Amino acid sequence: MHVLTEVASASGVPDLVAVRFDERMTSERLAAGLGPIGDLTQVRALVAAADGGRTVAQLAAAAQVTRAYLRGSVLPALVDAGWLEPTTGRGSSAVVTPRHLLRPVAADLVTIEAKKAAWQRAVNQAMRHAPSTDACYVALDAIRAAPAIAQRAAIRRLGVGLLTVDPVTCRVTVIARPRRRPHDPAMRTLLAERSWQLVLSGQTTGPTFPVFGRDLTAV
Repeated sequence: MHVLTEVASASGVPDLVAVRFDERMTSERLAAGLGPIGDLTQVRALVAAADGGRTVAQLAAAAQVTRAYLRGSVLPALVDAGWLEPTTGRGSSAVVTPRHLLRPVAADLVTIEAKKAAWQRAVNQAMRHAPSTDACYVALDAIRAAPAIAQRAAIRRLGVGLLTVDPVTCRVTVIARPRRRPHDPAMRTLLAERSWQLVLSGQTTGPTFPVFGRDLTAV
């Protein structure tokens, strides 16, 4: 299990990502020369191809881009990377043939929002990441967690789990596990691919991004 920080998902940057990789899948990917894919549009196109999408029209709709952009930018990049054969045919019915099918590299994927006491804010942030993960949690200072613990059933119904962390011993206690909710395959794949990319680079913290002239990290 790898625990990473500041890995950008499709909907924001969770404080922590805990991921267990499918070692067989990652080994096969590396042997085939297919490294991590960090672009959401490319991931959406490959997920659609793995699900049976075979035309430019189908993949453009799945990738949420125009057909012209798909053919001019997305597909050539995926051909160069070894994922696809060159497109055959013309127009929206042109055929896209995969060389390899994109399969999940993460066996388990969990996000955690860590706050000292601002549990409502943490829950809202965790919910944004829910489509990208198998389970999402908020982690609070055990000394200040009483208000959230009192609302644990409501938090769980929102699809968010609750953890407390002892500030002295660092012991983590599971107060409530999240109700299972469906994830978005492309969004989950993107977070897993970016996590894998970080691990392959020998790092545990992702890049920060400038917003209004400042680098934003978790608080």
